[in-house]
Amino acid sequence: MTTNPQTAMNLYLDQCQAQYQAEVKQIAIFNSAITAKWDLETKLKFTKIFYHIRGHFIDMLWHLGNLAPNIEYKSIVLKNIQEEFGSKNSHEVLFFNFANSLGADIKNEIVRPVWYLDFVKEFNHNHIKFVLEKSWNSAWAAFSAYEKLDNLDYPNLFELAQSLDVNRQALVFFKIHMSVTHFDHTEPQLIQIWESDPESVKAGFEFIFKNQLEMWRSLDAEMHNQK
Repeated sequence: MTTNPQTAMNLYLDQCQAQYQAEVKQIAIFNSAITAKWDLETKLKFTKIFYHIRGHFIDMLWHLGNLAPNIEYKSIVLKNIQEEFGSKNSHEVLFFNFANSLGADIKNEIVRPVWYLDFVKEFNHNHIKFVLEKSWNSAWAAFSAYEKLDNLDYPNLFELAQSLDVNRQALVFFKIHMSVTHFDHTEPQLIQIWESDPESVKAGFEFIFKNQLEMWRSLDAEMHNQK
């Protein structure tokens, strides 16, 4: 009996996610018993570094949109950007609210990026390099994988943020990202790609998951002075 493309792809994604989650759970920054003990200086450091981990995603979107082969793909990228702006407050503003609750001036960090550390630059650079150098099929898979990670990472990040003893309004940024459906917008095209070129889908997901894990481990080392 032949497995249909969506079922085959979902089985693969389930395996990737299970392995990713198992490895993430070993990283100390996702242990709220540890992060609850951070002092204010450490909380501010995390906030400013984390801004750069998520704040440069627009660069990947820009290059992806430029390379998109047709209006269907371009429209999905544009829809993603539109959702980032939100109906009232953009995701960026929601992060500012989180940062402000701790006394972190993210606007100043954007203008004078003191905490845009080398490992974060490499993390972001790797996304752009992959999109520019690999096939469109792999680039789209990488974008899909990045979106999929929101639903995996943000429950862990929500617990981390909660442990920092911030107000409920400050947690909205993390709460929203636990339930975003950006991956759903990319999935139909991803299934089509899988049907004819599953290896490109695997290449995109394996790159993103590996890049993300290496970044979290580097952030953990930075936060706990292990380097």
